[in-house]
Amino acid sequence: MVILSAFFFSFLIPSLLIFIFPGEKEGTFSPLGIKIALALGELCLGMVPLLYLWKRGLSLRDIFRWRRTPPQILWLSVPLGLGLAILLDEIDRLIQQFIPMPEEWMTEMSDIMKVASGLELLLVILSAVVLASVMEEAVFRGFLQKSMEEHINVTQAVIYTSLGWAIIHLNPYIAAQIFLFGFVLGYLAWRANSIFPAIICHAINNGMALLYFNIDFSKELPYYEWKGHVSPPLLLLSAVVVFAAVQYLDRYYRSLTPPDSNNISPE
Repeated sequence: MVILSAFFFSFLIPSLLIFIFPGEKEGTFSPLGIKIALALGELCLGMVPLLYLWKRGLSLRDIFRWRRTPPQILWLSVPLGLGLAILLDEIDRLIQQFIPMPEEWMTEMSDIMKVASGLELLLVILSAVVLASVMEEAVFRGFLQKSMEEHINVTQAVIYTSLGWAIIHLNPYIAAQIFLFGFVLGYLAWRANSIFPAIICHAINNGMALLYFNIDFSKELPYYEWKGHVSPPLLLLSAVVVFAAVQYLDRYYRSLTPPDSNNISPE
């Protein structure tokens, strides 16, 4: 019920706000207004669970998994996030070949992510990169997944949380990609008993999306693409980096005593 309420307010309030910023053409909305609404929506998503926990006197640190993470794990999250973003980009390209996103849906995404001024750039970075990664990880990989882990096994908790996360994006054409990404983020949050590695990976992925909508990859990054796909050498390197990073992270936390990392907070 808390998550549903959070989603309701994160959708309703920004939707009402958009109408305050009409676009130049009748029936359209201002790109600046859309970006302000997006930032407000992310804030609303996090505020409902925050107020719920605060009113009940529960530990925000424990339930949101705001726990200290070793520096080497935080640094490891950077190449891991880059590798995941590149692999997800290729997965998206493959899916779009069979289930292409309608032009109007792509236009809506472009309206959110494309920037035409310094102010719009700051708003998109704040909303899509910073707030989205912090609030969504706190609510889903922290609040929701941790609550589920107390009643069902971890794998089920990660799956259900990832499904819920995919659903709230309200875009069936990217649901599979979001679910897969959410599954990895859920694993990271559980294994580290902290959402900070997931926040870093999430922010990097959204930052890559911001670049994709605002620069011409074929011109600015000519070695990134190959025949409409991500370059095979780059894909191979990304897969190796992701595999090695996950292996290191798993070995690190398994080496701790006691072995159940759910009950520890690494210093």
